[in-house]
Amino acid sequence: MARFARTLRRLAGRSAATDLGTCELGGDAMSKRSIFRMVPWVKRLRFLAFFFWAIGAKLACGADLPDAVAEALARNAESLNPLLIKYEVSKSTTLPGDELFRLIYGADWTVGDRSFLNKSSTQYRYQDGRSRVIHNYTFAKTEPIKGGKKNSSGSFPVKIVGSEPWISEVIFDGTKIYTGTRTEAVKAPVMLVEEPEEGKRSTLRRARASKKYPPTLLRYMGFSVPQRVEDFKAPRIRSLILDLAKSPDNKTTTSMVSHDGSEFLNVRISTPDSHFSFELDPALEYAVRREVLESKDGKVIYSATLTDFQQFAKTKAWLPRKCIVEFDQIDGNPPVPATPADRPFFTERYTVTQCTPDPLPDGELTAALDKLYNVPRAHISDATIPGAESHKGGQVNYTVPANPADLDRVIEKAKKPARPRRD
Repeated sequence: MARFARTLRRLAGRSAATDLGTCELGGDAMSKRSIFRMVPWVKRLRFLAFFFWAIGAKLACGADLPDAVAEALARNAESLNPLLIKYEVSKSTTLPGDELFRLIYGADWTVGDRSFLNKSSTQYRYQDGRSRVIHNYTFAKTEPIKGGKKNSSGSFPVKIVGSEPWISEVIFDGTKIYTGTRTEAVKAPVMLVEEPEEGKRSTLRRARASKKYPPTLLRYMGFSVPQRVEDFKAPRIRSLILDLAKSPDNKTTTSMVSHDGSEFLNVRISTPDSHFSFELDPALEYAVRREVLESKDGKVIYSATLTDFQQFAKTKAWLPRKCIVEFDQIDGNPPVPATPADRPFFTERYTVTQCTPDPLPDGELTAALDKLYNVPRAHISDATIPGAESHKGGQVNYTVPANPADLDRVIEKAKKPARPRRD
């Protein structure tokens, strides 16, 4: 408690030179009781008020992070408004496809076609809380193996016979969240409509739609974007490091490290389940150069290396154009390790093709919904319709009719409770 005692002595002497960024509570160098005897009651009250204000200020700027670092991280996140970023992702693995799927899914999958590892792409637009993320990827096509027997999980073995392009996207117009999937092969898109209100979601819908396909590259850059339904109540781009550091359940430590002729600030944040290590570059406004995620027992899950930085528009933020993520384990609960000889067994390579402060045009989100999802044969599950909570899953399900004039009638019919079955 030596540093704490020195802080108390400075406060008692009317000194305001308190380092909130490195304050620690620990052993004892001098008792609080002896200090309080030295200070009149008025000063004691003043100290208590200042002390609790200091604790709040410490949490607000990012616990255990120097003020300059916390301010830079917050400023970098705020600079990404508006934002348009496009990037491509290529994947590779050192494992046979069968073993890869056994690790990921615990399933007996035979790989006859590896095109599901084809390059994917993502586009993310954001402005003042409104956003749209579009993922273009290939989805594995499978067929059951004839004569196959159920495995321990109760599923039959299957074989990957090809792939097909799919599109997943999430649109938030400031009020409602639209989660959609579509493909050229199936002319019937699917869309789920929700509101960012925790209390309006059922347990079934929470499990089904908890993740909202966030742009993962921004996550490796050190930014946090809305990922779950409740996150859209405050839908802004934030600093992931500050979010982690502010949590009272996490422990944050910092140190300087040197390699390749440069010095970096290493921020290590330990949560109850894992350990994050971020290398921040002071020369680039503390942009993330490298991140390593470890399991609770200290085993590496993945490492991300970010390169080719460019300044974002006229702001102070620096963003990478390339990122390589190498996985040593599957981030599960518990993590599933590959054999030591195969590590890293899975690699993702991100390449940014556009990163600009383009505004989100008025009407683009509504136009996208009308063009892509409010079309005949589209399957809509709407949790925002009055009375939806009384339906299965807390949502009203209907199919968009061919004649737009019939839509209101179709929705009204879908809102009616299902008739009880007669046995």
